[in-house]
Amino acid sequence: MKLIFNADDYGLCQAVNQGIIASHLNGVVTSTTMMVGMQGEQDALERLEAAPNLSVGVHLRLTAGKPVSSHFPLITIEGSFLKYDALMAKLEPKHETAIYEEFRAQIEHFLSYGIPLSHLDSHHHVHLHPIVTRVVARLSHEFDVPYRATPSLTGYQFSDGFYDGNISLDWLKAQLADWLKHYDVVEVMCHPAVVDDELASISSYLDKRELELEVLSSQELKQYLISHQIELTHYSAVI
Repeated sequence: MKLIFNADDYGLCQAVNQGIIASHLNGVVTSTTMMVGMQGEQDALERLEAAPNLSVGVHLRLTAGKPVSSHFPLITIEGSFLKYDALMAKLEPKHETAIYEEFRAQIEHFLSYGIPLSHLDSHHHVHLHPIVTRVVARLSHEFDVPYRATPSLTGYQFSDGFYDGNISLDWLKAQLADWLKHYDVVEVMCHPAVVDDELASISSYLDKRELELEVLSSQELKQYLISHQIELTHYSAVI
């Protein structure tokens, strides 16, 4: 079986960037998805210089930060994206074009740095909403890259279970033992970070991020993967 550990939220802030790079250099994270236009963007770009083998995609966002495109309609009076529940309450088919333009602007912003684009996913899984799914599927085709949980992929499993109360080596081992029986490629979503005041001011998911970093960097996990012939990989190598 081939296994992708993808760390979401790269570019959110320095604390997240630091944790993701550490979990790649010292652990099992092979892939990350970047939130462009966020406060940690420049720091994220600088840290990539020390991680040439880290695969990078775009973490498309509609619920954090501000739009990259002009005149995006689903924003607060201050010009920021709506929170998730407010977005879901207001999202209508008429917004599809604006979402396409915003997501395309985010992807083009990412590509302007000369980083190879591995795949697409989204903050808070907004791409699972049918309207947004259509947009992401279109962009996936236009940029010739896969997106997370692409329905047409066979032998592929996505897991968002490594979160909150499930952040342990025992949980991962149990899941891996089951996945080995059923899938060829598995992606595990993760959110490692080194918590600081900046992260605490923008996220309520804190101490568990540091626990994720600890588990993802453990030698015991690395040895488990080797002993069970589980190959670490990334989207560009398998899809």
